[in-house]
Amino acid sequence: MESRFIPEAIKIVKLAVQTDNDGKLKEALVLYKKALKYFITGLKYEQGKSKELVRDKINEYMKRAEEIKKALDGQTSKKTVVHAGGVK
Repeated sequence: MESRFIPEAIKIVKLAVQTDNDGKLKEALVLYKKALKYFITGLKYEQGKSKELVRDKINEYMKRAEEIKKALDGQTSKKTVVHAGGVK
């Protein structure tokens, strides 16, 4: 069964990264959260190496969402540069 969750998550996370890079942290956080829901749902349809890669991306985007949340809550946050294509 082919999942449409991962391709949709990728589209959303690309927009999240662009929004993040534009400094629109509130909007980026909303988009990261939405993308993470799709990634997590799609994870159950993945197998093998693909599942591992998706899990890694979930962790990466979750970390960035947490950093943004802290920054928005008034705490200082060291910005990690995230690239939508999975390249750091």
